[in-house]
Amino acid sequence: MGKRWILIVISLSSVFWGGAVRAQENGGEEFKYPNPAFWAEQCLFLGGQKLYAEALKACERAIALAPEEENRELWQARSYSLFQLERYAEAVVSYNQFLRLSPEDSLAWTNQCIALYRLERYDSAIASCQQALSTNGNWGIGSPVLAWYHRGRTLQALGGQQPTQEGALNYYQQAVESYDRALELAPNDSLAAAGRCELLSVLEAGGGCNIETAIAAYETAAARSPQDVDLWKNQAIALERLGRDEKALESYMRALAIRPTYSLLLVQQCAVLNRLGQYQEALKACEAAIAGDGVWGDRNPAYAWSQNSRAQIGLGQYEAALAAAERATTIDPNYSEGWNNRGVSLWYLNRLEEALAVTERAIALVPDSAIALFNRGRILSSLQRYADAIASYDSAIAAYDVRPTDPLSCQNLKPDVKDIRQDAREMCASLWNQKGVAHLRLKEYPLAKTSLQMAAAILPDFFEAWYNLGIALASANENEAALEAYARADRLRPNQLDILLARGAILEKLERYEDAIALYDAILAIAPQSTAARQGRARVSEIWLQRKLKPPSPPQTPPP
Repeated sequence: MGKRWILIVISLSSVFWGGAVRAQENGGEEFKYPNPAFWAEQCLFLGGQKLYAEALKACERAIALAPEEENRELWQARSYSLFQLERYAEAVVSYNQFLRLSPEDSLAWTNQCIALYRLERYDSAIASCQQALSTNGNWGIGSPVLAWYHRGRTLQALGGQQPTQEGALNYYQQAVESYDRALELAPNDSLAAAGRCELLSVLEAGGGCNIETAIAAYETAAARSPQDVDLWKNQAIALERLGRDEKALESYMRALAIRPTYSLLLVQQCAVLNRLGQYQEALKACEAAIAGDGVWGDRNPAYAWSQNSRAQIGLGQYEAALAAAERATTIDPNYSEGWNNRGVSLWYLNRLEEALAVTERAIALVPDSAIALFNRGRILSSLQRYADAIASYDSAIAAYDVRPTDPLSCQNLKPDVKDIRQDAREMCASLWNQKGVAHLRLKEYPLAKTSLQMAAAILPDFFEAWYNLGIALASANENEAALEAYARADRLRPNQLDILLARGAILEKLERYEDAIALYDAILAIAPQSTAARQGRARVSEIWLQRKLKPPSPPQTPPP
């Protein structure tokens, strides 16, 4: 009966004090009992109940009432409450105080490591994780596995910030070693397995891992730790690498449900929505990222403004797009993508010389930027500098990497290669198409034909490529082939008047007059006011009638 009575008292205490603190938060009268032991008990009890906001207030009250005491448990509980409330900067300072009192508490060092990682203070985070492992003291509810895992995550993040592949590789290899140590201690730890697998897929190091198995490992890890925002984020990034943007978007949404103001997640979501053509939603995500918590990971506000510009371009709001791109380059004058988006905005505004100048700036910063080289080609074409445009398209075709896990440029992409993302195919096809159009402008029909055939082969449902190929073939008097190209274009976009009229003209060239009359009749059924179709039908009908009425020539007698 005694134990039951104690439980009832504790339960009532929890209800009373939880309610008292909440009443205080809602404007009720503050409870000012000056006994530090009382508040210490509430601090520890409420923390055990995962009422971290209430626990934090009680911890701070107890410490304030007895500041001269060591208060190890209180500083530990205060630090952990701040950590759970994601107030990471305060948690780091609080853990510093606790670790001065308990320098061998490995779990505290690990939590400080995690907090520093979330604050993107990666060097300090690694030092704290290393201290946790070298101290090897009190692990409480944790274990060395947690420290090895977060050491690996931090090294991986540092690798992503390196300006060279060699520098990144060094950090990535150390991260793999950390994940391996975690898995030695806990072979079934899904967190370490997911991180290790993702990195090995990036390094193309085998070991039974590729990006697909990394995604599956994140799925398992997220099922076990559904509130770990990093798991959903890393799964989304892995899905992006495979071109599965719809699935990546779902993972970002799961992560944002946990941490809705996380700037990195919001800007990544914005970028995915831009690729999917959902520009209004992308714009909202980018605006939320800029107004978010300011934690950018390997991104920065310049990237957010650049993606904002891209969304505005998609919405046809070119002045706003230009302003956003200018914000990006003001924040980071060496940000090539920002300069490129300035160029695109100016191109749409028909400010061509300005567009060319800022796009050249983008290329000077990143000489192998295929996107910037492509856009320079479009601007040069608009300026009727077609030979220069072709040179820029050629550079872009050679630079664009359609398969980062196994580098392959548009120059070497064969139509039968299957494992290529759709957006990469679209990019390559657009490059070859624009190059072909520039050759057409220069009346270089064989070169135009070659480029446009490549565009159509890479992306068989690319209307513009088939249409332009029809023009190139007809201009080279390859009329049967031109007729087939136009027919393919017509199947992709039925009943477009210019295509139907072009087919009619070719049928006339081929003297297929009955087919031409039938086609002109079909055009007039769709567009009765088409003067070109009416004139074409009259012209062909007259020729066909004259040939039909003309008596056949008598057979010629061969000379003896």
